[in-house]
Amino acid sequence: MIDTIHSPDALGDPYGNKVTITREFLRIPPLADIITDTHFAKRDRLGRLLVFMARILKDGWAKPVRAIAVEENVGVLVELDGTAHVVGDGPAYFLESTEAPEVCAHREPLTFARIGVQRLVAGKSFQIKTWEGQGEKYTLSVVKGIVSAPGRSQGVY
Repeated sequence: MIDTIHSPDALGDPYGNKVTITREFLRIPPLADIITDTHFAKRDRLGRLLVFMARILKDGWAKPVRAIAVEENVGVLVELDGTAHVVGDGPAYFLESTEAPEVCAHREPLTFARIGVQRLVAGKSFQIKTWEGQGEKYTLSVVKGIVSAPGRSQGVY
């Protein structure tokens, strides 16, 4: 709502004035309570999305918090029964966390652990209702504003 924020700035101050979160921006029943983000890896939006997830947990808006992020030229087609199909040229990411961040405060770098990720490529499917899919699973952590994927050689994306 106040311009945009990039991942390094969001991770450094999760309550900065450009980190704007609102409820019921769009009403799409199969995606209720799920954050979405696009142009994900190309614009390095992972840190920003993790800040949104951390804030939602810390502020008590939802538990668990879930997100779907897609790369440019990728779509996630969701059917009424909750089945999602990944199409296009690149991956989609399904993220989930149930635990509040360790540090999420104004002017303090984010520390947030145990964020589950499922990375799916075109042709794979995911069940929104059970939050299970046919993709690679890994975990993300944020320590003092730095995102990592412990044990994963391909990095955070």
